[in-house]
Amino acid sequence: MASKNWLPGRVQDLVALMKIWAVILSDTAKGTLFGWDTTECGRVASRIGDFLETLEVYELDDSSRNRLLKDEALAAAKGAMKDFANTSVRFNKKMGEADKEDLGIRTRYRHNTPRPKPADHVDFELSVDAQSHGVAAKYRIEGSTKRGKGDYHGVEIRYWILPLDAPPPASAIAEGWHSVADTASPWEHTFDNPEEIGKRLYVCMCWENNSTDSEDDKGPWSAIQGVIIP
Repeated sequence: MASKNWLPGRVQDLVALMKIWAVILSDTAKGTLFGWDTTECGRVASRIGDFLETLEVYELDDSSRNRLLKDEALAAAKGAMKDFANTSVRFNKKMGEADKEDLGIRTRYRHNTPRPKPADHVDFELSVDAQSHGVAAKYRIEGSTKRGKGDYHGVEIRYWILPLDAPPPASAIAEGWHSVADTASPWEHTFDNPEEIGKRLYVCMCWENNSTDSEDDKGPWSAIQGVIIP
């Protein structure tokens, strides 16, 4: 089953996985094959490299300062890996299951009975955090008085960043969306690329039960909402 807690808890296991990520992210042939953004690959690889470097320094000198630097670099690296997993791996139709599992991400739902196609729309509210350049989306079943996903497994979130003077996406199925899976409201994302700040973020969502690439397993798409990235 796919999980938000897929990163290993033990440091030695996490380091081993990070080294695998570093190799795969630097493989330009794979990046092209999977349709990955080169700049984003470099950003994630840089965060991983920063942590591995500060870890090495800390292991040589376990001072309070080096521990703090290591912990800060670890949080940044894990955050970058989770973001990349959600935006570029989980629902990437160009990647096979084995490719995803090489990165430690399992998306198949083993030993589960497939659930029916969702019939409800997603109702969501966008909010921004100007200090962190973050956007959050609280979502729930349309018409429900309760927050959250009810009996659904989660949502597929599609988002698109465009200049302020560009026309909005024509529909939820147009070519160009980034796809993200989320199973616990709110969905949150930090935009730390300076080129994204000040542009408009478009978002739409649908409920999903079986986490496959087939539209037959997804509910109806919500209306497209937009907000300016602070």
